[in-house]
Amino acid sequence: MAEEGRKVRRAAITGGGGFIESHLAEELINQGYQVIIPDDISTGKSGNIAGLLEGDSAEFIQGITAAPQAMGVTGDIWMP
Repeated sequence: MAEEGRKVRRAAITGGGGFIESHLAEELINQGYQVIIPDDISTGKSGNIAGLLEGDSAEFIQGITAAPQAMGVTGDIWMP
């Protein structure tokens, strides 16, 4: 959770259910980012991100790969 008055850093990682992408998401969460993970799980595995979703620092959006602005990401990190 971000400190009061501090900007929340957000990152969107499309395909976040993939092996490498899920590890990137974990690292960003460890660095204090709020991570949004849009993925259709066509090649990745939901099990790769299951542990990340236990807290409030990650959100999974199944099947959506929208523009980052549509997910509330305004330019911190965007990994297509």
